[in-house]
Amino acid sequence: MLGEAKLPADASEAACEDSPITPLMSAFYTRLKYKDVTATQWHLTADNLLSRNVSYTMPRSFLVPENRVDEVHVVEADSDGLFCLSATVHTPEVPYGSKFHSRFQLIFRGSADPANNADMDVTADIHYKNGGPPFLLKGQIRSGTEKETARTWKTFAGLVNGVACATADMETDPKKLAATRDEASFNLC
Repeated sequence: MLGEAKLPADASEAACEDSPITPLMSAFYTRLKYKDVTATQWHLTADNLLSRNVSYTMPRSFLVPENRVDEVHVVEADSDGLFCLSATVHTPEVPYGSKFHSRFQLIFRGSADPANNADMDVTADIHYKNGGPPFLLKGQIRSGTEKETARTWKTFAGLVNGVACATADMETDPKKLAATRDEASFNLC
């Protein structure tokens, strides 16, 4: 698990509104400095799951130029109040981007917290195609994915909570990130 956070009780509902780009989603992508964001309407799949496509341009990073990102989001909910947003993320314009994709899950569940909050857990993984890129690059890809996933969902938790705890200049010390990865959990705010 890459992270966990306490969110207001209605946070999970914001992920499934009628408009393809909700005000929360717009603020989220703006805070991340993503451009040209598009999203399809949610639609029901053959498996009775909600799905949509989201695309955007991610800004340049230290090693990767500005690039287009395509995501497929799928929502599942159960009768126990569990709500899961899974996404498959394709970055074909990054080096070796055609050789891998990442997946993340956001799991929201009702909390025992007396403030009537929802808990959010975040996980991410890399899936390689046809063996993936050269072995030496796999660690860099995994590290970059973990760092970006943590930054992204800290930003989300910060927006939902109304807390500016996740800005573009947040802590990204590799030693602290490694310690976080070893602990397998961190508090997002």
